[in-house]
Parts: sequence; C-alpha cells; structure tokens
Amino acid sequence: MLRKVCLSLLKQDTSIKDSLRGKRYRAALDESVLEAILFPERSK
Repeated sequence: MLRKVCLSLLKQDTSIKDSLRGKRYRAALDESVLEAILFPERSK
C-alpha cells in the first residue's frame, strides 16, 4: 500500500519533467526534490 501511495505522489508531481524512475532517483539524491514531491504546497 505504501508503494502505491509513493507512486501516486510521483505521478502527480509536475515540478520535474522526468520518468518515474528518474524522479525516484533525483529524490534519493536531493532532499529538496524529495520535499517538493512530498509537500507540493510548500514549494510554491
């Protein structure tokens, strides 16, 4: 269930133009990207 929630968040994110695999990779490397995906209202 947690995996599906995470994939749903990645699919909804439009701040980064990349594949799901690329978004996961960027989020793993950079905490600011991870925060932008998890908390989209803060990054605006």
